Amino acid sequence: MLKPDDADKAIINETCARRLGLDDPIGKKINIHQGVTIVGIVKDFHITAPTIPAVPTLFCNKGGLGGSDSDANYGDILIKYRAGTWEDLKKRVDDVYAKILTGNNEYHSLLNIEEEYSKFLKSETLLLKLLGFASLICVLIAAFGIFSFITLSCEQRRKEIAIRKVNGASVKEILAMFVKEYFILLVAASVIAFPIGYALMKKWLESYIEQTAISAWIYLAIFSGIGLLILLCIGWRVWQAARQNPAEKMLQHYFQIAIRHLLKYKTQNLISIVGLAVCLLCFSICMYCSRFFLSIDQCFENHDHIADIVLKSSNGEFFSGTPATVFEQLQDIPLNEVDILTHIANADPRPYNIEMKDGKEYPFTEMSTIEIDSCFRQVFTPKIIAGSWDVAVHTPNAIIMMESTARKVFGENGDPIGKRMVLTKKLMSSPDATPNSGGTVYTIQAIIKDIPQNNSLNFCNRIDLLVLNDSEGLFQSESRKFTTGCSTFALLHKGKSVQQLEDHLRELNLSSDAFPDNTICATALGKGAYSATFSPYFISVTTALGILILLIGLLNFFHFLTGSFLNRSREYSLRKVLGSSNHQLLSQLFI
Repeated sequence: MLKPDDADKAIINETCARRLGLDDPIGKKINIHQGVTIVGIVKDFHITAPTIPAVPTLFCNKGGLGGSDSDANYGDILIKYRAGTWEDLKKRVDDVYAKILTGNNEYHSLLNIEEEYSKFLKSETLLLKLLGFASLICVLIAAFGIFSFITLSCEQRRKEIAIRKVNGASVKEILAMFVKEYFILLVAASVIAFPIGYALMKKWLESYIEQTAISAWIYLAIFSGIGLLILLCIGWRVWQAARQNPAEKMLQHYFQIAIRHLLKYKTQNLISIVGLAVCLLCFSICMYCSRFFLSIDQCFENHDHIADIVLKSSNGEFFSGTPATVFEQLQDIPLNEVDILTHIANADPRPYNIEMKDGKEYPFTEMSTIEIDSCFRQVFTPKIIAGSWDVAVHTPNAIIMMESTARKVFGENGDPIGKRMVLTKKLMSSPDATPNSGGTVYTIQAIIKDIPQNNSLNFCNRIDLLVLNDSEGLFQSESRKFTTGCSTFALLHKGKSVQQLEDHLRELNLSSDAFPDNTICATALGKGAYSATFSPYFISVTTALGILILLIGLLNFFHFLTGSFLNRSREYSLRKVLGSSNHQLLSQLFI
């Protein structure tokens, strides 16, 4: 633990120790500015996506890295709070800052680290919901299949059950006979399924830095759950068959076979159709999810000719987007592969008071806003529905609103063009002159078609607004040199490829002044962000699930048809003797 006066001491994380090649780093000195001595090591922790490794980190007091007293005006304060007190904490911190900063234009922002980190897990959360839904469907399909299989078995073994009853077998013994048979099948299925499931899960978990253990109790719970399902399915059907009077059953077999078969086939066909419909529904959902990820960025007309300019570490891993200075640096360099460059800030939820038809302003919170430049239209070709892009380009604080957002705010027949939107808080990128309560006025200048959520600009999240010439944005902020919350995209000339641009940038060996250890590289659109690392796994899982569920449904449907055919074999024989054709006999299966 560092004390306030330990200016020459530091704590590092495990990754930093490995990068420095120190087996026992305690007491070692690192030559940074005046030099610091390592006095402790902390375990790696993750504040980014779970697939991105922890970066080397050094912790020291103010002045340990040569900072000046003015640096104390910037930075973060970490607060540990008790569960359930987050809202109270926010209110108290806001009240404290309201007293301290009265008359000043300083800004503070209170973020919940758990909520911020959950944004990186949005795709995993979506996959978890999909897997939960698919698992439920699989269990239902399995229940349909087991019930139909037991029903068919009971029908085919009615005489055996009756003879066993006549010979003194109890209901318990008959139940035990069926349970034993199906539990042998369950054990055989588990021997096949569990190793395959373990291998697939192990392979999937390898993509994450922190991996959870695959415990044996999970498989025991699955085995027990399926075993209970089999018992429930067997119980009612076999109990009913075993408790019937043998003589009565024989009488029904000979004198009421027509009525019983008619009713039985209707139920069987109904179950068959419902089971197959559920399978097709789940298969369609899985295929839709796979298509959603396969078609990332295909909503953009030029998606095959757009390159994403990113910063990569020395080992070639994605580091971050590009600060504004990198964009300006690239504009001054003749790149033969590039037709035009555009700079885009990361999406930021902003609160506004929006002017309505009656002239009054109403509050709207958490509107996802992206700051763009005037070249955005040439690269991403949004479709203008109303208003003018050219007017927006030459208007300060111009808003381009999505079609669905315009309908939600102004209604189906509303006219949003020219309406005012007043920002109601100070942003982290706002100038010092902006008060904490905001007050900057924006004007809606155009409406465009919605950008689908499977895009690289704001992956798996909706976009409400685009902002041009933003006086509160990152592009004009004093911290823009060190802020990586932006992205640079290049529209390539016809005949030029992303690989050619990448090769050119590597020859130039460009780097950012703020991050000199990282080089400027080019990747295909959608390949430089977290979406690119997660999408292949999501696509593989959803496609495999969809095909598996469809196969299970088809097998169950085939099993129903086979059972129907076996039970009606005598009927088909008589129809054949009486002159029915093969086509007519086949059609009987669907009646």
